Amino acid sequence: MQTDSETRIAFSMKTLIACLALASLHFVSLPARGQIVLSIDVNERGQDPGTSTFPGFDPFIIDSIVSGTAIQSNATARTFGALTVTLAGVGAGNGYDDRLRTTPVDGGAFTQGLLLRDFVFSRDTNSGGLDITIEGLLAEQFYKVTIWSFDSGSNPNRVSDWFANGVQVQDNYTFTGSALPTSDLQYQFSFQAAASPSGQLAIQGRRDPSSAAATFAVFLNALRLEIGTPDPAVIVSEPQSQELFDGDNAVFIAQAGGTVPISFQWHLNEAPIEDATNSILVVPAATMGQAGNYTLVVANATGGDTSQVATLTVHPVANLASGLVAHWPLDILGFSTPDVTTNMNDLFQENMDALSLEEGRYVSALRFNGINQYLARTNNATIGLPLYGSPGYSVAMWVNGIGTGQNDRRVWSESADTNNSPLMNIGTHSAGTDGSVDIFIRGNSGGTPVNHRRTSLIAFDGSWHHIVWVDNNGFGRVYVDGVPDTNDFNYARVPLQGNIISLGAVVRTNVVAQYSGLIDDVRAWRRSLSEDEVRLVMNQIRVLSMERSGGNLLLTFLTANAAATHRIEERNDVASGAWSEVSGVNFSTPGGNLVIATFPVPVGDQRFYRVGF
Repeated sequence: MQTDSETRIAFSMKTLIACLALASLHFVSLPARGQIVLSIDVNERGQDPGTSTFPGFDPFIIDSIVSGTAIQSNATARTFGALTVTLAGVGAGNGYDDRLRTTPVDGGAFTQGLLLRDFVFSRDTNSGGLDITIEGLLAEQFYKVTIWSFDSGSNPNRVSDWFANGVQVQDNYTFTGSALPTSDLQYQFSFQAAASPSGQLAIQGRRDPSSAAATFAVFLNALRLEIGTPDPAVIVSEPQSQELFDGDNAVFIAQAGGTVPISFQWHLNEAPIEDATNSILVVPAATMGQAGNYTLVVANATGGDTSQVATLTVHPVANLASGLVAHWPLDILGFSTPDVTTNMNDLFQENMDALSLEEGRYVSALRFNGINQYLARTNNATIGLPLYGSPGYSVAMWVNGIGTGQNDRRVWSESADTNNSPLMNIGTHSAGTDGSVDIFIRGNSGGTPVNHRRTSLIAFDGSWHHIVWVDNNGFGRVYVDGVPDTNDFNYARVPLQGNIISLGAVVRTNVVAQYSGLIDDVRAWRRSLSEDEVRLVMNQIRVLSMERSGGNLLLTFLTANAAATHRIEERNDVASGAWSEVSGVNFSTPGGNLVIATFPVPVGDQRFYRVGF
C-alpha cells in the first residue's frame, strides 16, 4: 500500500479525483465552478447524518453531547479518503463549542437551511478564532475554498478576518443572526489559495479586533474545497482622490482580488514609487511636489490590473488662516452666535440667551447648564463642515468645567440626524473619573476605531484650559495648554458622514451628553495644525521684539490672525493705571502670521505696551 506522500507524487489531477471518489466522498457536478474535491458539514455527535447533513456534504462529527454545551479543549481530526481535516479553537479559551439551532425558515425554498443549522464557534472572547487544517493536498496546487459562517442566534454583528497559509483572504466578514437567509448565496465567502510545498492548507478565522462586535465572532457551519484555476489579479476597490493642505498625510487605499500571491506597486505620474508595494500608500506630510496622479498596479502569475487615477491636490499653508473653516469667539449670543470668518458658519442656540454669557478666557464665554443648552448647526452646503470629511482637520477651544463626576459629556460633536452611529466627539472622561479629555470616533456602520481614548493631561478641573484635537488622516494628537499628550490616539480611518456640528451636547435624532461648564473661542480647520501653530492659537499674540528706528518704534509680533484689526495700547506704569490706545499706528504684514506695528516714539522716561485685537 502506498503512503500518503507516495500517493501524492504519483497522482495526476485526474487520478486524484478518481481516488477520492472511491473513498466514498460525495461529488456534485458543477461545470461552472470546477470539480468538487471535498465538502464537509459540521454536525454534533448524536445527530442523524441522514437529516442533519446537507446533500452533497460529508458530516464532520463533533465529539460533544447533543445539547452542545461541552467545550472542545483539543483539536478534532477527521479523515476523508486521502485528506485529513483538523479543527481547533484558538485563543485564551483554547477551545471551541458547538451548537444546534432551529432551521432557518423561508417558506421551504431555502435549500441551505440544514447546512446553516449546525455550527462551531471559538471560545475566545477577544481575538481568538478557529483553525481548519487540511493535509494530503497536491503541493502548490491551487484550490478554491468556500466557507459558510452563520448563526441565527448571534446578535449584533459578528465580524471575522480569514487567512489561508498566513495570507489574508477575507477582511471583515460580517453577519447578523437576526437577518435569516433568503438565498443560496448568503452567509458564505470564497477564495483561492495554493497548498504549501508539503501539501497543507491552513485556514484561520480570527475575531476582528477592531470591530465592536460581541464575543464569539468566528463561526463555521461548513467547508467546501475544489481544485481551482488561478484568477488574475484585479482591482476590486479603487483609490480615491484627495484634497489636503501642505503637511497633511495623504492615505490611498485600494483592494485587489484574484489568486494570491499578489504584488502591489504604486505609481506617481506613471513612475513607480520606491518601496510603495502594499495595498495602502501613506504619503506623510505631503508637499506641493508630491501632488499629482497616483495609480496602483497589481499582478500575479496569471495577470494584472491598474487602478483608476487618484489625484492628490495639495494646497499651500500661508498662515493660520489657511484652511480655517470657522472661528466662533462666543462673545455674542442672540438667535445665533457668529462665525467671524467669511464662511459664515454661524451656530444656533438652544435654550440659551444673553444671560448665558459670562466673563471668558477672551472677552466673553458661554456657560452650558448640562441639562438642555447647546449650540448647533445643520451643515447643508456648508463650507468646510463637517470636519471629518477632510483628510486632516483640527479643533481648538478653551474649556472651564469639572470632569470628575461629569460622565461622558461632549464639548464638541459631529453627528447625523439620519443615523445615530456616526460620531466624532471631544468631551469629558466617559466614566467621570477625572478631568482628562476623552476622544470618541464611531463610523457609519457602528465600528469604533477610537473608543473613549483619554489624555493623561488634565483639562477639566474647574479652571481655564486650552484643548486642541488634531487628526492628520488617522494620526491623532491631543494638546492641553499647548502640550502634546503622550497617549496614543492613532487609528484607522472609517467612513463617517455627519451633517450636524454642536457645542455642549451630541445632537442627532435626540440630544444627549449635555456638558456643564464654560466654552470660549472655538476654531476649526480642515487641515492638521503643527505644534507651533497650536501654541500660537493658544497664545493668540506673541511679541517678538520692539526696537527704535529713527523717530519710530517697531513692535513685531505673531498673531493667530494677521488679517484681523489689531490695536496697540499703552500706559506709564507696568502694574497700574489705565490702558489707552495708541493713535497713528501703521500695521504691516510681511507674511504668514507676522505683523509689524510702527508708531512714534513716546515722550517721557518709560512706557509699557500691549497688543490686542
